[in-house]
Amino acid sequence: MSTAMESVRLDAAATLLRQELSSKTIRKLVQILSPTPQDPVAQRLLLVAIAARPITPPEFEEPIIELVARGETQIRPQALAALASVGTWDAARVLIDHAAPYMAPEVSSAANAALIRMTGRDDLAGNIEGWRAWLAERKDLDEDQWRAELLRGLTDRIDRLSVREAEATTMAVDGFRRLFLVAPYQDRGPLLAELLLSTDSLRELGIELVYRDLAQGRQIDPAVGEAALTLLAESDPKVRAEAAKLVNTLSPENSESPVTQALVNETSPDAAAALLTAAARWPNASVVKPALRWLEFGAATRDAASTLLLALDTAGLLTSPADRRRVASALRAAGPERLTPDGVRLIIRTGTDDDREAVTVLLNTGTSDQRAAASSELARRPEFFDRVIAAAERDPGLYGSAVAAAIAHRHGADGYALIRRLDAPSDDARRAGLLAVARSLPPRFVLEAARQYETDPEMRAAILSTIGNAAANEAEQRDIDQAMILLAETYLRLANPENSLNALASISAEPAPDDASKIAEIKTISLLWLNRIDEAIDAGAGVDAWFTALDRIGAEPHAEVVAQRALARFGNVLSESERLRLNSIANVAQTPPTEPKPNEGG
Repeated sequence: MSTAMESVRLDAAATLLRQELSSKTIRKLVQILSPTPQDPVAQRLLLVAIAARPITPPEFEEPIIELVARGETQIRPQALAALASVGTWDAARVLIDHAAPYMAPEVSSAANAALIRMTGRDDLAGNIEGWRAWLAERKDLDEDQWRAELLRGLTDRIDRLSVREAEATTMAVDGFRRLFLVAPYQDRGPLLAELLLSTDSLRELGIELVYRDLAQGRQIDPAVGEAALTLLAESDPKVRAEAAKLVNTLSPENSESPVTQALVNETSPDAAAALLTAAARWPNASVVKPALRWLEFGAATRDAASTLLLALDTAGLLTSPADRRRVASALRAAGPERLTPDGVRLIIRTGTDDDREAVTVLLNTGTSDQRAAASSELARRPEFFDRVIAAAERDPGLYGSAVAAAIAHRHGADGYALIRRLDAPSDDARRAGLLAVARSLPPRFVLEAARQYETDPEMRAAILSTIGNAAANEAEQRDIDQAMILLAETYLRLANPENSLNALASISAEPAPDDASKIAEIKTISLLWLNRIDEAIDAGAGVDAWFTALDRIGAEPHAEVVAQRALARFGNVLSESERLRLNSIANVAQTPPTEPKPNEGG
């Protein structure tokens, strides 16, 4: 008979024994237990099924004892195992008689195993005299007392096994921990994957070690991510939840399909929350329905569902008006104060004007994250501009939202001025915000902002540098030229003549006549400052530019040369005071150093 057929018959026997048996059925089963069976296979399978039960009908006791005494030798171990389920004093007596060392080894072994399973007294294993003494001490117990004795022994054994299991688990965990710490790098990934796919304690160790490696900046082997994906199909929802968190952290390749399928099939709120968060990494149309279902489920999954639905909306996948109404309805029912930042963003996007109005309360009363989410999302809408700016005036943490609002709704220098007067969370944030506003403005407004509002030379240079060279029309080209002139002047104030020349190089080939003289003046000053005197002469500026350059040059070594060249170039037009000043500078280099007297300096 095939093994498959025997398995079917064994399942049938086990199913039958789990039911309440009629007298007729019991008689038929007793016949199968006869020492001279008509179907030996059926007898063996019935004994196996009886042995698997914690207790068996009392009608089976005598037939099984008889079978032990008179049955075929090969059936005796199965019959002894079945006696453990009978659980009577007489059954224990028969088992002890057959546990004697002079019995055949397979018989003695089966009897000892059955005694331990019946009584829990694994401390007596192989001790025939100990078994006999134990049984003799209990010969006067009534049936209830006997059952209580067996229960006590089994309970004690369970406790001992639990302690042993805990000790073994602790040893295994400690052993694997030490093994992992000394394992070569190439072996750590496969070992982590093996731990993740092991039993609870070892799996927990694996998860701990994965996060430890991540915290230490170590690269995680792809096998670990694959193991985490495998765990998404585990029967325990806690394991599925931990697996989803790992997948979200590790982001293994080809995760979209298994994460999506796991989320579609998930029924546990705890596991669903972790899967929803993970699925936000790979938003796709297949997760819209489960995301909506879990959003409406309640608080346990609302936050994670909000994260996924926000990702879906950002990806352009939450397009159905009906779906968007469901999202808004669920979030509205929770109330603004209970929403996560993602939920706040989501209801602003999917809700009604009333919903958005209700969310504005968070600009004042929400957590810092809620305020940031509400302000950044409302900043896109012109009707909330003033309230976003007012909130940013109270809270520098909302500076970025104010910048976004100004870029979107204030396309002039006044937008720059507005952002400039706000406090920012840091100097870097302030600079970044002002530059972002400047980049969003046409050249004429950047020029206006630099002239009228920006008093800091470094910041003025920074915003003017955002202007590109490509002009849309002649008027804009004039704005660009004037901005570059102002940038060049600003660089001179910052003692950076090289950058001043670079700014002038960005001016158009044919600037307006009003600008040409200014360009020549700045160019001359910059070139003289850099000791490029011949080029400065070619620039063509007047004597005033040379004097300005000398003021900037100060005591630098080439100052006297500049003064000499100025005397030679402009001598006929100089006033007496100007000539004297140039002579005083030009003569510095010609005055020989004074020789010390013999006794000076010691």
